[in-house]
Amino acid sequence: MPWCREYAHVDITPPRQAPLLNEMDIYAWNKLRLSSVRSNGIKLSRLPQKPLQSNHDAYLGVVLLSGEYLLEQAGREVFLRPGDMTIYDATRPHSITCPGPFSKLLVSIPRVLLEQRLAGAEHCTARTIPGHVGIGAVAAEFIRSSSAEAQAMSQTTFDALSENALELFTLALQQIRPPASQLSRSRSLSLFSIKSQVEKLLPPRSWILPCWLRLPAYRRATSMNCWQQNRAR
Repeated sequence: MPWCREYAHVDITPPRQAPLLNEMDIYAWNKLRLSSVRSNGIKLSRLPQKPLQSNHDAYLGVVLLSGEYLLEQAGREVFLRPGDMTIYDATRPHSITCPGPFSKLLVSIPRVLLEQRLAGAEHCTARTIPGHVGIGAVAAEFIRSSSAEAQAMSQTTFDALSENALELFTLALQQIRPPASQLSRSRSLSLFSIKSQVEKLLPPRSWILPCWLRLPAYRRATSMNCWQQNRAR
């Protein structure tokens, strides 16, 4: 299977003046997958359709190592320079154009995993994350180093890095997310869970009344009279 169909079902347009060359090393990375891709120029297009495989229901983070890379999705387009990053939804229509040889790293992030951490993740696709400054530089270098040293580590050690990679990538995405933001689904669920626990610990609502309303009728009347007399003074 060509590397470009490993993560999404796409139509492939090979280059006219060079053979179709694509190589990919795939590393299982705990709940993520990390891939190192080398290819000649190519164009990929995904049309609207349901994912053919469960692992296609994911966001794909891109770290461009060399070459030129144009991504289009959701009416946006982004042109990456080596070192830059971006992300796209593998299940939604998109197109990728690389006019010449290129290399990149791909991080496959299950949809539910990213959307639990980042509200509005779908609005972050096809946007540039600068890879030469700030958190983008930190995230890109961490992913590059993880890929370069993958074979020199045990699987347990390598898997332990995936959580850090996801946190860094999420932080980088927060920098480019449109201003309108909401609580992430995980935080919303956490607040709902806390609210439910508090309600379980509280007495029934019928008991959450002013103290004088919980007195017997004759004592309630006496208390009301005393209150009215004090108010009159």
